Amino acid sequence: MNRRIYFAGSIRGGREDAGLYKRIIDYINKTDIVVTEHIGQADMSMKSQTLMSDACIYERDTKWLESCDLLIAECTCPSLGVGYELAYAEAHGIPVYIFYNELRSNISAMLNGNPYFTVVPYGNEEELYQILKDILNLNVECASLITVDSENKQIVEKLKRDGISCIENGEFTLMKIILANSKEAIEKVNLLSLRQNDNTKLVLLQTSDIFEVVDKEMFDAILSFPNGSNTYEEIKSFLYCIRNFLEIHWTLSVDFNDFYSLIKGKNIISMQRFTYRKDIEEALYKLNYNRDKKRKNISSLSVAYIIMKKS
Repeated sequence: MNRRIYFAGSIRGGREDAGLYKRIIDYINKTDIVVTEHIGQADMSMKSQTLMSDACIYERDTKWLESCDLLIAECTCPSLGVGYELAYAEAHGIPVYIFYNELRSNISAMLNGNPYFTVVPYGNEEELYQILKDILNLNVECASLITVDSENKQIVEKLKRDGISCIENGEFTLMKIILANSKEAIEKVNLLSLRQNDNTKLVLLQTSDIFEVVDKEMFDAILSFPNGSNTYEEIKSFLYCIRNFLEIHWTLSVDFNDFYSLIKGKNIISMQRFTYRKDIEEALYKLNYNRDKKRKNISSLSVAYIIMKKS
């Protein structure tokens, strides 16, 4: 995928986890590019940091951070610098994942209570890598994306670069999602051919302003996002929700008909993802944070390393 990842970990606050940082960085580097590889160097210390002035370090690191697609932080060992990096990433709209070993420390309420951050506790290193795998890679098997305009083709290409893909016409495809930004784009699609399989739902996802659909009866659902929302992030979260509802929890949570009953018709939806490990109240608090009662919400709560969604 070759995304640029900013890995954050304690340097001046303590180097006891340097070996762990190195292993995490090596794992991420298998698919992406970590711009802060020096965090995992065993000989990185306060003394070696002073070879550069604090002003130079600040300028270098903030430029790196601004150029990154994602920030992943290991916060078991507290660090003022990492805290600043997290706030800086939030201010610049960079997605943030915060890891900490729950057997060794507790995370600050200022981080855990902030709905912008995805805070992920873990119990051992093996579990940490499984979480990272789920974050860095998402292959959706039961939904396929159909694009008919250049704008949405660019969105799908960006999804692929971010490690998110849908299997086209797969054995388990239950839903075909047409991404379209205009009525004219829909006219390019052969809807009859897409409706040949009665077991497959056809969903229209309007990715720009809401437009009039002539052949409404051809679709099982017509969805759109709230005005002013980030279309790319909303689509990405929607795919995470499909993955969680229909693939990860197929037998444990809901079946396809239940999921379809939530999206069928014509609805404006909005998506966010949350993680909790033990206390479901934490997830419920986040799901209700800034909830707009005028919107339709699709909720999915999971424990351990599963990424949570609200939509």
